[in-house]
Amino acid sequence: MRKRRSREDFFEAELALALRGTGCPVCALARETERAVVSWLATTNIREEATIAKLLDARGLCATHWASVLERGGGDLGASGARLLARIATAAAEDVEDGRVKPSPPCPVCASVARRERSILALLFASLAEPQGAAAYHLSAGLCRPQVELAIDVAPEPATLRTLAAMHRRSLIRLAGRAIAAANDAEARVPPIRRLIALLAGSRLSR
Repeated sequence: MRKRRSREDFFEAELALALRGTGCPVCALARETERAVVSWLATTNIREEATIAKLLDARGLCATHWASVLERGGGDLGASGARLLARIATAAAEDVEDGRVKPSPPCPVCASVARRERSILALLFASLAEPQGAAAYHLSAGLCRPQVELAIDVAPEPATLRTLAAMHRRSLIRLAGRAIAAANDAEARVPPIRRLIALLAGSRLSR
């Protein structure tokens, strides 16, 4: 029997904790990854050569993640940030020729979050194969619509996808009923409204 690694145990414990939360467990863990990467960029990593190379290749971050990095830096990237942006701008200028713009890879933070989402889904799929994991999932808030759509592409077998889709459908119907029942109560309708928005649109990124 293969010996379990502590890293695997940590990820499983992380998923188990997220399943006990009030929202989509994949979004919750993806947000943690996003915050960690943005914080690292804002404090240390933006000055490391390996990261600088990735940022140059991607022509920087997306607008959302530049805003997040700036916010953590109090609106300033410092002298090294200014020099980095100048290098990115110079590289981006070379992409423009004869009315065309050469496409660049996705934002490195977005790419990190996307990889994290897929790894969490793979872990979730594995846990659904076990009775205890399936029970924990059925007691959770389930996946939001964007994550169910992603699961369509990465689910290992149709039965797993049917389980996720059925849970998502039940959650939508249940929350729709709560929203209708509380529609005329200003205080009571806020929680189902917020949960429905998160279930429909997801809450992966900070935007």
